[in-house]
Amino acid sequence: MKMKNYKKIRIVLLVFSAIIMGHCASSPSKKEAGLNLHEIANVTNQNLPIQVDELTVLQRASVVGENILGYTFSIADNAPKEIFTQQFLDENIKPQAIESYRTTPKMEVFRKNNVIIKYIYEDSSGKEFGSFEVDPADF
Repeated sequence: MKMKNYKKIRIVLLVFSAIIMGHCASSPSKKEAGLNLHEIANVTNQNLPIQVDELTVLQRASVVGENILGYTFSIADNAPKEIFTQQFLDENIKPQAIESYRTTPKMEVFRKNNVIIKYIYEDSSGKEFGSFEVDPADF
């Protein structure tokens, strides 16, 4: 796969991540003592699934652990095989997701409440091939 295609996929996924995170973070008040992640996931799921780009669909949001909000993406079968690896996610997607979470003003409420965001990637049959977490404790 050409480098420009990797960059395109990274940019699309990062922009989408920022939009989804911003949408979810905008609903609770910054003055709230705690967040109801189940409510955030339910509200998000009302608008899902959503086609992110020609290869990626955000399928669902869910609470996947204590103070962990998960987003599950599916990748189309016609995507380059390099994408279907944990290494691709760790090297190409995770660093940008960390930076977006760390610097996006609308994510402040999540950071203040130490919410971990987990990105889960599946193939079109629903088989998970990789995931990573963005934890505010890491930065």
